[in-house]
Amino acid sequence: MIKSKVNVQKIKSVFALNLVLFTIFSLLLSFYVVQSNMLAADKYRIKILNEELASLNESKASLSVQRLNTEDLSMLLEFARTKGMVEAKNAIYVFENGNIALQR
Repeated sequence: MIKSKVNVQKIKSVFALNLVLFTIFSLLLSFYVVQSNMLAADKYRIKILNEELASLNESKASLSVQRLNTEDLSMLLEFARTKGMVEAKNAIYVFENGNIALQR
């Protein structure tokens, strides 16, 4: 009878230990799965952002070239000639002489 009580106690303690170990293992496995999923999602997001950055850099380079083309003085002169624009000579500005209305 004493041996059976001791055996039952040993079985209960082994079962409790196994249950605790299984719970710890389950928690660690869950933590690993969640962390792995978060890492994969972060890597995917970084990949998408890098692709977007590359696209924006290409757009920036294209816009810089367009800006340089529009700032070229010879192109501006040619644009003015094709549009029939003429150079303003001997222009009098209002802020230059306050009594311009009285002179005319």
